[in-house]
Amino acid sequence: MNVTEALESRYTCRAFKPEPLSREMLDGIFGAELQAPSWANTQPWEIYLAGGETLEALRKACLENFLGGPDAKADLPRPWYARSPI
Repeated sequence: MNVTEALESRYTCRAFKPEPLSREMLDGIFGAELQAPSWANTQPWEIYLAGGETLEALRKACLENFLGGPDAKADLPRPWYARSPI
């Protein structure tokens, strides 16, 4: 696959299945991400995996923030069509 094919075939997924991923699937994903290039091989990424009560607490906190929590301080201004409240 070349760069053009990769860019043309990408998609954004905003709907997810409720079933948890298997350990084998997670191992495959984490194994592949270790092959991603980084500047000067610094590999600056950190990966967090949550499930169970921790995931539910994160979901609740995100929803509370979204519905009335502190205003977000975005790095970039939002486009005009995304500025109206929900």
